[in-house]
Amino acid sequence: MEKPLSANTESSFQEDDAPVAWRVKDWRRKVPMAHSTFYEECKAGRIETVKRGTTTLVTTPPKAYIAALRDIAA
Repeated sequence: MEKPLSANTESSFQEDDAPVAWRVKDWRRKVPMAHSTFYEECKAGRIETVKRGTTTLVTTPPKAYIAALRDIAA
């Protein structure tokens, strides 16, 4: 399995840097939801993605998405 992409510069490189993008299947392992629901949330603007060739990368951190759901429910 590939490691998630992370933004590292020579001056700030650390082994445990948090990823800045995840493949859809990896992101959905952290936030379980149906594939169709995931794309509905993207369309609604609650989950941000970018394309790299044919690969969709999720740029919304799972924790940020869950926090936003808490704010919506409150």
